[in-house]
Amino acid sequence: MPTIDVNGRSLHYTDAGHGQAILLIHGFPLDGRIWAGVAERLVAKARVIVPDLRGFGRHTPEDAFTMADLADDMAAMMEMLGIAPCPVAGLSMGGYVAQTLAKKYPGIASRLILVDTKAEGDSAEGKAKRDAMAEVALAEGSKAIADQMLPNMTAAEPNPAVAAELRSIMESQPPKTLAAACGAMRDREDFTDFLTAIEVPVAFIFGRDDKISPSAAIEKYAAGGNTLTLIDNAGHMSPIEQPQAVADAIAKNL
Repeated sequence: MPTIDVNGRSLHYTDAGHGQAILLIHGFPLDGRIWAGVAERLVAKARVIVPDLRGFGRHTPEDAFTMADLADDMAAMMEMLGIAPCPVAGLSMGGYVAQTLAKKYPGIASRLILVDTKAEGDSAEGKAKRDAMAEVALAEGSKAIADQMLPNMTAAEPNPAVAAELRSIMESQPPKTLAAACGAMRDREDFTDFLTAIEVPVAFIFGRDDKISPSAAIEKYAAGGNTLTLIDNAGHMSPIEQPQAVADAIAKNL
């Protein structure tokens, strides 16, 4: 896995395929492996870049960061790899990063592909839950976060192999980074006005059984040149639950 030095850090990433580039950003509490099945199905059509965000995957744990910090990393990576502008896809927390990136760096994303994510910021109740989860991560570790989140991340009857892989990825993340990410998500911007006014096309891809980010909350943005694709037999983790269907939906937006 190659690395690239951005903003004082060496970020791990995968880079495969040729032609039109696309950046795939993972969610919480995960790393780039969540996109593996999608990436291998896209490489015949595109150059697929999949980073691990700072602190996640093989990276040194992070004490604190913001969504803007993560977006800055992605912008620097895109420029250094010479792939900007290009489509940018983000899953869940990766969708928050993608929206931050598109807003802070107009034109760097030629298209947004938002997968099982939200535009709205956290409510007061949501912020309190982020703080509580951060405390769990620091006190009990990443396994406790996996125990808490896994039941709501997939379709009602997940493939056992998929559930096991998800658990393995989640449990491998540094607790310190997970706590920092909870703070970053808690303090993220509300993007409802931004998505209404954005000038690049937006594609929404959602698991039909997503309990964490139901597609109904995003349907109002899927108008005009935007699209909404619902993935059957998938919940919040549609890229790992149904990689072929998600890859097909993304390929239409290259």
